[in-house]
Amino acid sequence: MPTQRPLTLAGACLLGFLNSFCVAQSLPPLPPASPLLDVWRFDDAPLWWSAHGYAPLAFTNIQSAPSFEGNSVQIDTNDVTGALLKYAILQDDGNFSLGIPSGTIFLWAQPNWSSSSTNGTGPEHWASLLSIGSYLEGASASSNFWLSLVISPTGDTLYLLSATSDSAATAHLTVPISWKAGDWHSVVAGFDETSSFLALDGVWTNGPGIALGDAIISNAFYVGSTEGFWQFHGQINLLCAIGSFEVFVTVDQIDVGRKHAVLKVWMFNLMDARSFGRFTDYAALSGMANQWMWWDWTEDYSW
Repeated sequence: MPTQRPLTLAGACLLGFLNSFCVAQSLPPLPPASPLLDVWRFDDAPLWWSAHGYAPLAFTNIQSAPSFEGNSVQIDTNDVTGALLKYAILQDDGNFSLGIPSGTIFLWAQPNWSSSSTNGTGPEHWASLLSIGSYLEGASASSNFWLSLVISPTGDTLYLLSATSDSAATAHLTVPISWKAGDWHSVVAGFDETSSFLALDGVWTNGPGIALGDAIISNAFYVGSTEGFWQFHGQINLLCAIGSFEVFVTVDQIDVGRKHAVLKVWMFNLMDARSFGRFTDYAALSGMANQWMWWDWTEDYSW
């Protein structure tokens, strides 16, 4: 069960630190920071509003379930009926809820199934953690503008996929997973036209750029499914969408003999009045200029 959020690159940095015999390691290159767009805590059922006060466009057959902090949204019903939690990308007041055509998405996911590599069955069909835009097949595929975090039917692989115009789905990133029912996992995905990445439980994988096209803005995004189907069959919590972020890690204490270290983690993000969505007009926020906000915490590691 996680004790910190969001799970950072600290574990990977520590391994690099030890493997190079205490030679300082640099973090993977990160894009410039940009404003926080929105956060979904899924702790207000049956409303399912975002932290910035935006209601979903539609929802059906979803439930509230206990999480490691508060509650989460559970997307787990029969595949014939389907389950839906749908939000706008561009809100009526002109604010974006997701970074398009570039952005970073954080979420926590807990499956109700186990991967086949852990002697489970997997979700037994394609399972979507988050799906942006519309994915169609056959004659309607010319309308495709789609990006999705999708898990294989066996539950052994996480993909970052996209499809535009009448092209077939393209796998930009492929990461092996070995999940067990009831375990929470940190998933971070970032994308722009020149590069992409997945950070799964703190392990970073780089990929190529993804050109989404402006047409995706007029669509919606779906939590835990692709347009109601390809259900995740599990819980999702603390979904956060920003343009990008900066992470810094320092090793405050290390005891090689006892195989223990204490890391200080700093996560920075540039915010302004736009970061608060429809609450921007509140007197306390309306004049807020660009400024750095940060979260910091310590993490203990033993190996």
